[in-house]
Amino acid sequence: MFDSIKIVTEFLPYPENMLEMKSEKGKDLLIFGRNGSGKTTIAREVYECQNNDDRYQSKSHFSLENEKYILLDSEKVYVYGYDHFIDFKTSKPVFESSDKIEELQSQMKTTEDKILFFASALAKFGGSKSRPDDTLARRLYPFGIKNASYNARTKESFSGVGLEYIKEVCDSEIYQELEKHRLENPSSQEGLRLRDLKSTINPLPPIELANKVIDLSYFKNKYNDEQLKTIKLLSVFPGLFGLKFSAKIWSQDLDKWNKQLDKLNASIPFVKEILEDFNSELALTFFDEQRLRFTLNSRNIYEVSSRGRLVGNLAQLSTAEQNILNLIYFFLKIHSDIEKIKLDANEEPQITILLDDPVSSTDFDNKIGIYSFLRNQIQRLGEKVDLKCIVLTHDEEVFYHFDKTLKDLGRSRETFELVRENGLIPINSENNFYSTCLWNVFNFAIGQKDELNSYIGNIMRKVLEAYSTFNYAIDMEELSTDEEILKKISNDRKNIFERNMYRLLLNSESHTANSFKKTANQSVSLFDIEEKKKTAKIVISLLYSLDDLHLKKHFIFYAKQHEKLKNYKEFKKELDRIDKDINRFETDLKNKQSVPAEYNLDIEETEKQISEKKAERNGLINKNEKLYDMLLINKDADSWWENTESEIQKWLEMNF
Repeated sequence: MFDSIKIVTEFLPYPENMLEMKSEKGKDLLIFGRNGSGKTTIAREVYECQNNDDRYQSKSHFSLENEKYILLDSEKVYVYGYDHFIDFKTSKPVFESSDKIEELQSQMKTTEDKILFFASALAKFGGSKSRPDDTLARRLYPFGIKNASYNARTKESFSGVGLEYIKEVCDSEIYQELEKHRLENPSSQEGLRLRDLKSTINPLPPIELANKVIDLSYFKNKYNDEQLKTIKLLSVFPGLFGLKFSAKIWSQDLDKWNKQLDKLNASIPFVKEILEDFNSELALTFFDEQRLRFTLNSRNIYEVSSRGRLVGNLAQLSTAEQNILNLIYFFLKIHSDIEKIKLDANEEPQITILLDDPVSSTDFDNKIGIYSFLRNQIQRLGEKVDLKCIVLTHDEEVFYHFDKTLKDLGRSRETFELVRENGLIPINSENNFYSTCLWNVFNFAIGQKDELNSYIGNIMRKVLEAYSTFNYAIDMEELSTDEEILKKISNDRKNIFERNMYRLLLNSESHTANSFKKTANQSVSLFDIEEKKKTAKIVISLLYSLDDLHLKKHFIFYAKQHEKLKNYKEFKKELDRIDKDINRFETDLKNKQSVPAEYNLDIEETEKQISEKKAERNGLINKNEKLYDMLLINKDADSWWENTESEIQKWLEMNF
């Protein structure tokens, strides 16, 4: 099994447009990355890497001991969003066999309608309600062609199907005679002569038209006068001499489709079994058996109902419902594939699943169900195959829950943050995501986290939503309006918090797009960075006013979590070493600068050494941003909190 995935593409925002995802054997990868950090590009490249015919030459590849590695038949990589994916925009079927049945039935109906049209036109040709005896159905009866009848009340009818009547006509002696005559007299082909008489077709009755089109001398010795009239009439039926060929094609198509239908119908018991699994997972995920349900109708076509009502098109489902359907379909198909791999390869498959934001665009009510579903699927797959999970997410909550899930399942994992310009950076998954969000809001407020500008609105909302939900069981909007809660806030601050809560409601960014307002000449962000910093200060001030101890404990918790990072000591030791070198070189430079220039001391070389060491220091900090945060905090956490508290109290005195 491959030990890494190397991705090289111009769409990655990392050095040399390259990323290599490595992990120890048997360990899952859990990766947190903000929007724009390259998660979607990674997922797409992994999918294309395994499905690209030119993967031997592709820069992106799977690796084994630093060599390009092509997956074996028993090794599969499934990328959520690409493999086994329901495309609701194009109505891609959920169950191929069921949809194929519907497609075949539609093709058969179209052909049968076409056959019926020609059969009916042929049967009633030449007559009408007032002249039923002139119809071909009645005229051909003496010739032994008895599959069709006509009367004024019921019009044309067939003892079998329309195709049988067309075949009967085409197999008849009279048809064969007409066809022979046509071949022996190419200069008088009816089709050509009818084209010449196009302008006279409508006003002329069929018999009169026939008189102008066909020479009966060829038939006079074989047929009586009444039969000759029938020959005339039949000869001018539109498309007569293509009818035999069409009947052959129609017959072959229908036979082929019927055989395909037989095979598909034979697989219906399997589809029914899959549907049962699908419905079971839907019920468990939604905690409701009737929320979404799949059934097979009398034609063995699947139907979808929502709370008992049929859903005409899957595209009508909500984004959350579509996401859940995709997840369930993705995993059920993998389970089905595994059984096939076991049969074909005769060995235990090695499966890698890559999940790119599997819980995105999902409302709160359904998240618990999805987490439960994903936990169950990972556990089941892990019992069946050699499983490796790669999870990418932009959501701190999802990251936290997946980490806990993998840990509870006894699965070893490595955790990283995906950072623009740097790539993968190891992080400590034990951090409480709520504490992390609080920390980010505070540091953004004081100007130390400007890189969060594009999504700080969402972070602030998450903080307030979590606080209001878990502490008071209310929506975040009520924090500034609930009378009991407001008792904790001084009167002079109530109006400020209430007024600025609406600023926060507007100051948010979605996963797919930022909020913009357009002008004639430019597009500017709805709130500039300074306005967002004010909002961040208001959020921290509000929480401090409601519960200063709550804020203190979470800030100190976050700080102490950094101390637990396994490589913190090594990072600090390396940074201290570089700082000592810089101090030594700077002291050396001062000494050299104090000496007269004629002594020709190498000042430029020392300045170069200082510059190189500072560049080394910046590079080390950029690669270890989380660790560096810890150094910004006073070693004495209580002292650090006193300084932080003093800063927040200054904000409380401000008139935002």
